[in-house]
Amino acid sequence: MNNLDNFRKLNGNIKYLIVSLVLVVVAVFVQKYELRPDDFPVDTGKFSQILYEKEDDIGVRLKEVFNLSSGFVDSSEVNLFEVNEKLNFEELKTKGFTIAIFLNDSLRFWTDNAINIEKQYSKTQLNNNVVKLNNAWYLVKHIHAKNIDAIGLVLIKQKYSFENDYLSNAFHEDFNQPSSIKISLISLSYSFDISDRQGNHLFSLVPVNTISSKNIHWQLIGILYFLSIAFILLFLTKWFRQLSFQQIYPERLIFSIVAFVLFARYLMLEFKYPFQIYSLEFFDPRYFAVSYFYPSLGDFLINAMLILFFIISFFVLFRKGRFVRKLNKKGNLIKYLSVFGFFVVLITFFHIIVNSIESLVLNSSLTLDAYKILEIDVLSLTAYFIIAILIISLIILLDHISFIGKNLLKKRYFFIIFLLALSLFYGFTLVLNFDVSIRSVLYLLSLIPLFFYIHYWSKKYHFSFYIIIIFISSVYVVLFISETMNIKERGKAKVLISKLQTERDLVAEHLLINLEQKIFEDPALEKLVIEKSNEKLEQVSDYLLKKYFRGYFKKYDLNIRICNNYEVSKPANELDNCTKFYKKQVDDYGEKLKNSSFYYLDNNNGRLSYFGSVKYAVEQTDYILYLMLDSKLITSEIGYPDLLIEGNIKNQNSLSEYSYAKYSKNELKTRFGGFPYDLNDKMFDEAKLNYTFLTLNNFDHIVYKSSIDNLIVLSKPKVKSLDLIIAFSYVFVFFILVLFISLSVNNLPSLIYLAQLNIENKLLMSMIFVLALSFIMVGAGTVYYNIQQFGIKNDKNISEKLESVLMGLELEIIDVNIEDSTLYKENVLKLNDLLRKQADVFYTDINLYDFHGSLIASSRPEIFTKGLIGNLMNPEAYKQMKINEKVRYIHQEKVGSLEYTSAYALFRDTDNEKVAYINLPHFTKPGALQKEISNLIVAVINLYVVLFIIVSVVSFFMSNKITQPLRMLQNKFMGVELGKQSEQISYNKKDEIGALVTEYNNMVVKLAENIELLAKTERESAWREMAKQVAHEIKNPLTPMKLSVQFLQRSWLDQDANFEKKLNKYTQALIDQINTLSNIANEFSSFAKMPKPQNELVNLVEKLENAINLFSHEKNIELQSAFNNHEVINIIADNEQISRVFNNLIKNAIQAIPSDRKGKISVDLIKESGFVLVRIEDNGGGILDEQKEKLFTPNFTTKSTGMGMGLPIVREIIENANGKIWFESIVNEGTIFFIKLPEAIPNEDGSYLGLED
Repeated sequence: MNNLDNFRKLNGNIKYLIVSLVLVVVAVFVQKYELRPDDFPVDTGKFSQILYEKEDDIGVRLKEVFNLSSGFVDSSEVNLFEVNEKLNFEELKTKGFTIAIFLNDSLRFWTDNAINIEKQYSKTQLNNNVVKLNNAWYLVKHIHAKNIDAIGLVLIKQKYSFENDYLSNAFHEDFNQPSSIKISLISLSYSFDISDRQGNHLFSLVPVNTISSKNIHWQLIGILYFLSIAFILLFLTKWFRQLSFQQIYPERLIFSIVAFVLFARYLMLEFKYPFQIYSLEFFDPRYFAVSYFYPSLGDFLINAMLILFFIISFFVLFRKGRFVRKLNKKGNLIKYLSVFGFFVVLITFFHIIVNSIESLVLNSSLTLDAYKILEIDVLSLTAYFIIAILIISLIILLDHISFIGKNLLKKRYFFIIFLLALSLFYGFTLVLNFDVSIRSVLYLLSLIPLFFYIHYWSKKYHFSFYIIIIFISSVYVVLFISETMNIKERGKAKVLISKLQTERDLVAEHLLINLEQKIFEDPALEKLVIEKSNEKLEQVSDYLLKKYFRGYFKKYDLNIRICNNYEVSKPANELDNCTKFYKKQVDDYGEKLKNSSFYYLDNNNGRLSYFGSVKYAVEQTDYILYLMLDSKLITSEIGYPDLLIEGNIKNQNSLSEYSYAKYSKNELKTRFGGFPYDLNDKMFDEAKLNYTFLTLNNFDHIVYKSSIDNLIVLSKPKVKSLDLIIAFSYVFVFFILVLFISLSVNNLPSLIYLAQLNIENKLLMSMIFVLALSFIMVGAGTVYYNIQQFGIKNDKNISEKLESVLMGLELEIIDVNIEDSTLYKENVLKLNDLLRKQADVFYTDINLYDFHGSLIASSRPEIFTKGLIGNLMNPEAYKQMKINEKVRYIHQEKVGSLEYTSAYALFRDTDNEKVAYINLPHFTKPGALQKEISNLIVAVINLYVVLFIIVSVVSFFMSNKITQPLRMLQNKFMGVELGKQSEQISYNKKDEIGALVTEYNNMVVKLAENIELLAKTERESAWREMAKQVAHEIKNPLTPMKLSVQFLQRSWLDQDANFEKKLNKYTQALIDQINTLSNIANEFSSFAKMPKPQNELVNLVEKLENAINLFSHEKNIELQSAFNNHEVINIIADNEQISRVFNNLIKNAIQAIPSDRKGKISVDLIKESGFVLVRIEDNGGGILDEQKEKLFTPNFTTKSTGMGMGLPIVREIIENANGKIWFESIVNEGTIFFIKLPEAIPNEDGSYLGLED
């Protein structure tokens, strides 16, 4: 049975290895069958199949629309939007479908305005099978009959002129292709051709040579390999612990495995293998990188797991129990020095952990402020998981060292030596000028008393102990991260200030590049420059402002200068050639914009400056127009659509969470953000040259004073105490989840234990569940309600703005008849100018559409000219306005992945005549509503998390208070024993517990009476049974004694010649029988009157070793023992009697083994919570079922010899020591005896309960 038990233990550990191998097998399978190899990155068969299915789908839908529309071919009055009103435009767009209907060569119906479709079919390229329209590649499906053309477009891939956070050149999601693959209408030698069902070439896919690391299968493989590594480490840890319990200890094997793990880790770092793991996002050095050993966040996580593995492995190799036993034989000085050395190791390791966490915070680009819950992503959680693993490593190391200290030191020396080691270590760091965090020292000092209490007094790891550890660690982590983030923030602020010194306006530069060619080629501007020269510069300036520098450029002051070959300019009272002056400005301060002749001027005047020039040659005279754009002194920047910003928007808006101001000569030049800066810099008088850190008005400020006259201030809201409390709540909950997951993975029975909750825990969990559910429902309702209110408020603001715009345009557009195509074409520039003017006034964008849904004019033409939106009105809005005749209509629209609110209204002139449809796309601040909603969600979540923690703590105490009477009853019930006086309960409350107490008290009275009667009956019955047993045992030898005496008497009477010989013979037989009677009397005497045990402190391990040594030389018997590295386990018992117990049980085990088999006996010692379990197992013949109930009955034996009193005496000895004994047996397999004894736990004064002085 010992082998079977070992096999079960091995199976329990092998499950982790099996999980690891399964993960590897799945990863290999995915890589082989799901991931396309590098030399064939496009599955053309699968791609074509998807394309054919989509073609069939659009074909069915197109035919339905065609059939509905074909009945109205001859009717020019019928609007096809009304005919096809049941068509779901949003569903078509989701599938990547667009349908357009042309009647008599004129566009009459469309389902998507993302495409720029010509009004006349004859001018389109839609007769081709595959076309690239303004922003995407499409497959074309065409149905033609009579004078109707029905066009179905299937989106293949987006193709914008540039990309950003909202615009991505990606394939439609159904195709599942990486965006790096390009589309070509020409077949190339290295491309993959896509053909139609007839085999005709449609287009080709041009791939890159590598698989994208963003591929979902690729990432899945990496995750599987990573998890397999984690489970291998878990298996090795479990296996090492199992090996440590064996007598033959494979130290070399364990050391070799640890060395191999280290070597494997080196190979991973050196060759970045498995490369699938290093394709995962958290192995990207952009997020964290500090050294060769810590090149990424993922490597940090692996290193943290290895640190935990090595600590556990070290103490398995170290075998601290044996080490303690050896040191206990040494002198006190050796003990003190050993513990001192361990404490130095502990403090050094703690210092390494602190530096590691600090490095993680300082060298990562992650959000680790836990109160910013919506910014916390998987990478941030990974960082916190790393911190949790490091803290667990520290706790395990501290626990082992505390165990060693407890077994080598007296209580008073434990703290003295620790404080001495701490003082020496940090004194050494001060001498070497190392930074020491007082907060970190206090954290370590707070942990030491907890483990001191556990090892010297409690001896038990209660759940409350883990909660206290998590609580203290959460407080420390939050405060430490906050402090470190503050240091990091200061470094970041310095970088941002250096950027502010050379601040750039990327949107303005983008617009300047687009405007440049138009300005250069404007004949009207050339005429003005030549005619007006410098006489009336305001006319040239007005022209430039009206036509080019409107909208976004309202935040800039425009200054112009016109110079010719002979003119002179006088800046700063210095006479110089005009051209030479501006050339010097460019040479000294200019930085040319990419692909442009405009310059950014870094002239350090506290303002953003851009410079450009236009040269006009007339005969022999050159006229040069110089343009200077300077940001206004105080700007409140309006948000230009993020759609027009190329690249990563977040990186370009790094100052969005700050406020800043620039002062020059004590005057405010420019400012941004929510902090109310003064017009002069007196509030920052404390600032000195270089950097100064100040806190004013709940803002942290970093002030950079480059000179006496120039000053830059960068400000950020100060972290509040409430933010830290919120962060603590999140970290506390996260660490508890880590603990729960660790218990779940490490020990499945712990989950079963948690499922078997007592009433107090059930009550607590019920209260917490109800509270959590209430918080979730109320929080979700609050968020939902406020989101709805935000939407209503937003729609209301847009409606009000729409009314204002309508009134403004009504006064401006008087002479323009939009329905007259000739007039509106002649006045389209005027319309654009009017719309830009209104857009500047009302802080919004404006589009104007005719009654056919075509764009007339726009204040933001870049959106259309760059192909981001088609020149047609949104089909749903057109249907609502045209068919349903709505006065106004507001709904959500989408460009790329950017969603925005779009409002439409009917525009009438002063005569109340219908003129056009006006549209206000709310592009100005696309993130404002989202930010407002996010702030609300964060506030609600943060509030409820804090309340949840508080209420959970209160619920804990409430449940404890509610169940206190039940625990009192439990203790009283546990104290009820036969033969002892049970106390009645005093409880005065009239509730359910009171009724139960009354019944209990009545039961105690009746029980006492019944016990007395039972005891009397049992005594009489016992004596009768004993008399029967004694009579039976005495009767057996008396019969042969009687026969012997009778035989001697007859021989005597018969004068037998051999009488003397027979006398000697039968006398000896009588003596033997008398000895038997004497033994019987002694056995019953021993059982009836056991001597009172002389209790003392007994080392159970020593007693077991003595018993094993006593029988170790038995022939054909193999004795094994497993004490789990325990050297000293004390119990309170009679020293001689407890030895008698083990000698008896081992002797019985030897005698139970049949002669035809090799005997195997194992003695195991298992330390449980407050108890010690001894397990003695043999492979003998076992005990029959009918014998099991009588095994502890006096005078019952399964052997041919003996009186059957051994086991009853053993049981009495164990029970006298407050223990229990029981057995399990299987016939022909063996028997296991279990003995459970309470461990001797010292009181606070060092005495032991139950041990007399």
